[in-house]
Amino acid sequence: MWLLSSSLLCPKADDAIFEVVIQADRIVSQKRYLLPTQRCLAHRLLRLPGSVLATQMHTSSLARLIVE
Repeated sequence: MWLLSSSLLCPKADDAIFEVVIQADRIVSQKRYLLPTQRCLAHRLLRLPGSVLATQMHTSSLARLIVE
């Protein structure tokens, strides 16, 4: 599962993408990937084959995380 942390609603929050693995209703692993531009008002995630994209509203740009 992919989740987004954003400074959009909480200016002190890190803008980051989280990869969370859940098994039997428990979180078994979690990885955090900080976006290259902090306080960018990260808004949406898009999962594509081989990558995850996140919108950075403040800079009108996309951040790309390459994944397996």
